[in-house]
Amino acid sequence: QSGRTFDFSFTEPRFMGLKVSAGVDVYHRINEETATSFYGSEATGGQFRVGIPLTSNLSGTVFAGMERKIIHDGDPTATPPLPTDSWLVVDGREFYKGFVGYTLTWNSLDDNKSPSEGLLASFTQQYVGWDHNLIKSEARARYFVPVIEDSGIVASLRGQAGIINDLSGSGVHSLEAFRPGSQLIRGFSGIGPRTTHGEYLGAVAYAGLSAEVQFPLPGVPESYGLAGAIWADTAWIDGVNTPSLVNPNGGPANTVAANSIDVPWRTSIGASLIWDSPFGPLRGDFAHVVNKSTADKTQVFQLTMSSLF
Repeated sequence: QSGRTFDFSFTEPRFMGLKVSAGVDVYHRINEETATSFYGSEATGGQFRVGIPLTSNLSGTVFAGMERKIIHDGDPTATPPLPTDSWLVVDGREFYKGFVGYTLTWNSLDDNKSPSEGLLASFTQQYVGWDHNLIKSEARARYFVPVIEDSGIVASLRGQAGIINDLSGSGVHSLEAFRPGSQLIRGFSGIGPRTTHGEYLGAVAYAGLSAEVQFPLPGVPESYGLAGAIWADTAWIDGVNTPSLVNPNGGPANTVAANSIDVPWRTSIGASLIWDSPFGPLRGDFAHVVNKSTADKTQVFQLTMSSLF
């Protein structure tokens, strides 16, 4: 979602002389209404985290925090009534959540910036309570291998998956559901279950697999920091949030658009231009969607900051 974000992070690499890192993250985020979310929100929160090395390749992080979120939307009870854009929330409602969790990270890469060999994997699990009652679990992994030694041509295979287990008995609210997008499968700007009004509900489960080959551009000096890539992505998205089908404004219940879930598997292929810029690694992805649900929104090109996951 578009909006404004203020984030402050502080990390102490060694805590009390031990090889233990500690940090504090504080944020204030304002998200505006977009084509994928018919309501805006203002969230303020923070967390405390501690990182612990377990072995030479394995590290762990534990964290705990809280957040307050205010919903901004039209108000049908005002005089005169303001237009109601969202069928999922009520204007002015506040949501509070507290969370605690951990992350395990395995890193055997030969180079954390431009790896050519090794495995990077992480598993995160957190409990979210207060106005919610659920457990979120997410796993990511990417394996790198050189295609030809010392050629700069590197192949990688990336996998990721997530699931939300509801403990309340009433389902997962859309505010806490997964909103998978281009970070899961390239070539899409809007993907997953939505209402017949066109508003995204989010999902409670997803999985994705991506294969990529990165290579230096022929005839371009290495000092320019340019590289190319070809890739193929596939993803599975499922799960509809039952609380989100209840109309909080008192009108008829929401219904899921059948054409938003008629094809759970999505597939895309494409090519990328990657630049190791002074501001960080940028990449432009040109995508062709091979398989999609009828209502999915696609995009041919996107510009993002490149990341290992």
